[in-house]
Parts: sequence; C-alpha cells; structure tokens
Amino acid sequence: LLRGGPTPTPEDLGFRMLTPTEYAAAMAFPSTYRWQGTKRERVRMAGNAVTPPTARDLFHAAIEALTKS
Repeated sequence: LLRGGPTPTPEDLGFRMLTPTEYAAAMAFPSTYRWQGTKRERVRMAGNAVTPPTARDLFHAAIEALTKS
C-alpha cells in the first residue's frame, strides 16, 4: 500500500459522482457539444445516449446494407 505511511481504512475512501461533462467525455461526445437542462437531466441524457462513433458506424452499416444489390 503506502510506503511508510498509515494503512488506509474503508472510512478513508470516498467516491464522487461524475459531472455531466465527464459523462459526456466518457461517451465520446466532443467537448464542443452543447447540452441543455439541469445537471440531473444532462447526466440522464448522456447515459441514455448512443455514442457518436457508434451512431456513425450503425448509420454506415445500415446504408451499406440498404444499397447492396
């Protein structure tokens, strides 16, 4: 664990909630993407979203499947 320091206890550990910006970054949204709503609504939107790279790939796969002869 820590060299020469005290051993941490469970009470020393803490967790924090991610911010809407961190959720959006984790979902691969560009930093320039503008979100609207309260903090809670923005977290919900990011969590319910399809990441932009996935949406792009699904779109291209659908177009390819529809245009094959």
